[in-house]
Parts: sequence; C-alpha cells; structure tokens
Amino acid sequence: MKRWTFVGLLCLLLFFPSLGLSQSTKFILLSSTIGPIDAGIVGLLEDEFERETGIRVRHVGAGTGAALDIARKGNVDLVLVHAKSLEEKFVQEGFGTERVDLMYNDFVIVALPMIQPELKG
Repeated sequence: MKRWTFVGLLCLLLFFPSLGLSQSTKFILLSSTIGPIDAGIVGLLEDEFERETGIRVRHVGAGTGAALDIARKGNVDLVLVHAKSLEEKFVQEGFGTERVDLMYNDFVIVALPMIQPELKG
C-alpha cells in the first residue's frame, strides 16, 4: 500500500509540473471530493507522501464541481475528483496538464440464493 500511495502522489506531481511548490513553504494544496477524505484515503496519501518526500499536502474537501472550480481559480496544485467527463473537460480547457487514473470502484452485490434470479446486471 505504501508503494502505491507514494507512486500515486508522485505521478500527480510529475504530471503537474506547474505546481506552486516553494522551497520555503514545502507544501502543496489538494482539492478533493469528500468521499476519499471521509474514507481516510486522503489522510493516508498525505502522511505517506510527506514521510517519503518531506513535502506536506494540505487539502480542502468539496463536491466534484466545486473542487474543480477551486482549481480553475488557481487556488490548489492538485485535484482528486471522480467524474471522468468533467476531468477531461478541465484538462481540455487548459486548467490541468493531464488526467491520471488513480483509483476505481468495484461494486459487489451479495444476496441470498432465492433473491439472485431477481437481480439484473
């Protein structure tokens, strides 16, 4: 998990060369949707990235549209959201340099055998 944490944030940094990282401040700003924050994913990524690089990640939580709007205003260095079409539009408009897949959802339905025939994919 540590390796993927570091690799994930490192990829984001590499694909966003215009980050406002200053040697004197040693932090970057992240705008994220609430889900990954509430699930503890953002905190885990931040802690591991800081441990590996010495660079602190500070975040603000918002819905996908609001997180992208915060980035459009130039108030953050990274965006972690989950709406592919909006992300692609964000990059096309010139606000981001590249969209990187970081994670995905798998949904598993568990049901009693008597209910299974009623379920449809």
